[in-house]
Amino acid sequence: MTDGARRTYVIHAPPYTELSAGAKALWMLRDALRARGEKAEVVEFGAVWAEGLEDGEIAVYPDIIDGNPLGAYRVARWLLYFAGAYRGNRVFPKQDQVWGYTTRIARDYGTGRVMFLPTVDETVFVPPPEGTARKGACFYAHKHRTFYGGSPRDVLGAVEITNPGQSREEIIRLLQTSEVFYAWEDTALIIEAVLCGCPVVCMPSDYFREACGLEDFSAGIAWGMEEFGRAIATVGEARRRYALLKDTFEKQLDRFIEETQA
Repeated sequence: MTDGARRTYVIHAPPYTELSAGAKALWMLRDALRARGEKAEVVEFGAVWAEGLEDGEIAVYPDIIDGNPLGAYRVARWLLYFAGAYRGNRVFPKQDQVWGYTTRIARDYGTGRVMFLPTVDETVFVPPPEGTARKGACFYAHKHRTFYGGSPRDVLGAVEITNPGQSREEIIRLLQTSEVFYAWEDTALIIEAVLCGCPVVCMPSDYFREACGLEDFSAGIAWGMEEFGRAIATVGEARRRYALLKDTFEKQLDRFIEETQA
């Protein structure tokens, strides 16, 4: 590699799917880097590498990846959730650059590097037509069941959102017509709900002790029922504040490029 040449980003990611905010974030990072004129590609999980990446390539790994499977000289870790919470390591080599998806995730690991890439399409998740009546509630608890083997406390009359049990159109209709969305875990549905004008209540439990993104985005979102009034009062601000997140990401991406290329 010659002096002054730009290094290529090799992003290790699962196949793209609308059902996973993490997968979307990794593929969208590739597109964002390319839009800046950087070289970037995705290598999907399970790819077999006879040799490691070259000196002119930077591996970008999400939090669920153990070790350095691509054999890269240069590694950036993008923690899309708290390190080691589901899979992956809690401690990384000192030479790796570690970035948190949110301020809280970054602080939990002990890094000041944050890069929050908004993944929700605000042209699709929109408020309902004026005059649309809202009634009842909906909730989501997928990881709660999968990782902890239990069922959340029943919410009287609430409709459960199940991925992939419902289409995106069905989920949007639920969020546009429900009075409240109960989240039993961190999920992109939280932002999707408030962009549809539906206030959110995050339900604290032994398995959901904190929401990773509330320091960066809290419009329309309550932590526990005692904050529900604030969620109702601020849900109308959600779309404006989400637009600000997109502006912030552009600045964070500038820093990511500068520091990883350096």
